[in-house]
Amino acid sequence: MKKTISLIAAILILAALLCSCNEKGPEPVTPARLTYSPYGENISVELTDEETETVKEIFKRALPLPAGQMLSCGFGPDVSIEVDGIIYKIGSDSCGSLEVGLTSYDISDADIKVIHEIFEKYGGHFPCV
Repeated sequence: MKKTISLIAAILILAALLCSCNEKGPEPVTPARLTYSPYGENISVELTDEETETVKEIFKRALPLPAGQMLSCGFGPDVSIEVDGIIYKIGSDSCGSLEVGLTSYDISDADIKVIHEIFEKYGGHFPCV
């Protein structure tokens, strides 16, 4: 009887150890990278975790324009934010738009203001065409 109880206790302790080893903490945030180099300036910085989460939320809210509709806001990789390998090109003429690949997106006035403030924190300014 004592052997059975000891064996059950050992199994329970082992199971508890295995379960606690498999618990994962929160996933680390991969920092977004801001690029600003329209006039020969060479600003390339990693955003803070808070700024990264902020721009991710803004980009999720962006509304795609109808297929084939292109804007002339001066999009380019020289004024952009890269998040998880995707480059979001910000309209350099201050319009509330961004471009990913060949698709343009509208973002709210409040959201573009936040994006501009992040760029300004690191030395960028708008308009920059």
